[in-house]
Amino acid sequence: MVDHKLNPYLLEINYTPSFTTDTPLDRYIKKNLIKDTLHLLNINEKWKREMKLKRDRDMQERMVTGKRKKYTPEERIILSLEETKKRN
Repeated sequence: MVDHKLNPYLLEINYTPSFTTDTPLDRYIKKNLIKDTLHLLNINEKWKREMKLKRDRDMQERMVTGKRKKYTPEERIILSLEETKKRN
């Protein structure tokens, strides 16, 4: 929800939403919700390809080294900010 000054307020979090559809209206609403969410997050084909390549590189590295790279909290923040900039 957004107030008159466009400040957002979170009313509820449903951490296990159902995406099954029982009626045409239910299907229409949920389909558009997912589509709009992906659009807001700027998830597109280019982003998906980059994430798949990154996943494959990480997997290859784990296969060679036998371990996953550990990031410090600061590195995680920097990586998160970089990913956010890429999507914008």
